[in-house]
Amino acid sequence: MVVRPNSYVFITWNVRGMGSPSKRQKIYAYLCRRGAHIVYLQETHLAKGEAIKLQRRWRGKVFATETSAFAKGALIWVRPGVPFEPLETRIDKEGRWVLSKGRLNGEEVTLGSIYAPNQGQLEFLGELSPTLRDVGTEKMIIGGILTAYWM
Repeated sequence: MVVRPNSYVFITWNVRGMGSPSKRQKIYAYLCRRGAHIVYLQETHLAKGEAIKLQRRWRGKVFATETSAFAKGALIWVRPGVPFEPLETRIDKEGRWVLSKGRLNGEEVTLGSIYAPNQGQLEFLGELSPTLRDVGTEKMIIGGILTAYWM
C-alpha cells in the first residue's frame, strides 16, 4: 500500500463488540475496502490476550484496551505502511480510552480512541482531561463516541 504524506483516511466506528473471529474478519475486510489508514474503534469488548492476536492478524500497529468483562473497549489501528512511530501509549484500565503519542510523517501527534459512558460524561471528561494534557501534543486526532447533551 502506498500512502502519500498528509493524505490519510481516518475511520471511527462503534463496532458493538468484536469477540467472534468472523466479526473481526468482517470488520477488517470493511476497513480495508474503505482504504482506512488509521482507525478508531469503540465498544470492542476485547478480553485479555485478544489484542495480541489481533495485532498478529491485522498487522500494522494495534493499541487496545483489554478488560476482563465483555464490555467497553477502545482501539487504535494504524495500518502497515503508515509512518507512525509511537513514543508513548496510555491505556485506560477501565477500557474507555487509549492514547498514543508519536510521530506521523515526522510530526508529533497524539492519536486517541475514546468510548465515553452514557451517563456522567462531564465527570468522565474531567477525569480524562489531565491525561490528555499530559500525553497530548499540539496536534491531536481523536475518534470516538460522546453522546451530545444540552446545558
